Amino acid sequence: MIYRRSLGIGALVAVAGFATSAAAQDYYVSGTFGVNSQENSDNSGEFTRPFFITGTGTALDGASLPEGTEVGWETDFDDGYTFGAAVGKDYGMFRLEAELAYAKNDVEAHRMVEAAGMNIMPVDAAVLIQGQTSPLGASVGQIVADGQGDISTTYILANAYLDFENNTRLTPYVGAGLGTAFVDVDYSPSGVAIASDSGNVFAYQFIGGLDFALNDTSSLLTNVRYRGTGDVDVEVDLFPAELQVQNSSYVLEAGYRYKF
Repeated sequence: MIYRRSLGIGALVAVAGFATSAAAQDYYVSGTFGVNSQENSDNSGEFTRPFFITGTGTALDGASLPEGTEVGWETDFDDGYTFGAAVGKDYGMFRLEAELAYAKNDVEAHRMVEAAGMNIMPVDAAVLIQGQTSPLGASVGQIVADGQGDISTTYILANAYLDFENNTRLTPYVGAGLGTAFVDVDYSPSGVAIASDSGNVFAYQFIGGLDFALNDTSSLLTNVRYRGTGDVDVEVDLFPAELQVQNSSYVLEAGYRYKF
């Protein structure tokens, strides 16, 4: 009788231990690091008050551009970096997680600067400075071709994943995320502070990846992501205007996941 009772207690302890172990591994943490390929931004906006042109030595001198006149340019970015961390729960075929990520890209160059529908790239850069009374000796194109500055984004996202489990150590998955992002924009071509501003915007992402299990608790990851945010409202410092800066990127990254 005592022998049977001890067997029963032992079985209960074993089952409880297994259940606890299985439940414990429902949760995980992960970290990733990778390359962030920022898409070009079509910065479009308008003058926020009348803009009087002087100092260019061209027929534009004396022109007055009214408030609301369109102004903008395109910005190209160098490839940058991204890293992130997440904590989540595995529900079997799908997972839910919270993620904090950061990405940064340097500006490569600005181009196609237009105001009131006119290409002002060949015009003396004095056209950019309200009240400038003499030419600067360098064109707008020469000034903005030097790509100083950067764009950086901090993401806070809630992600959902679908895992395609099989009989191998390699598990493909797809996912998507929604959240918010804090975006910081610095445009300073040739050291000229054109715009430096930041804002909070809506953020989203789509994810595809592979999980390679090292053991029951650890695995290596590789991901491809497309991240985007709403347009970022940026106030121009050099002249009275506001721009909407586009912010989207492709990400290739590797990482590590630990279940507990």
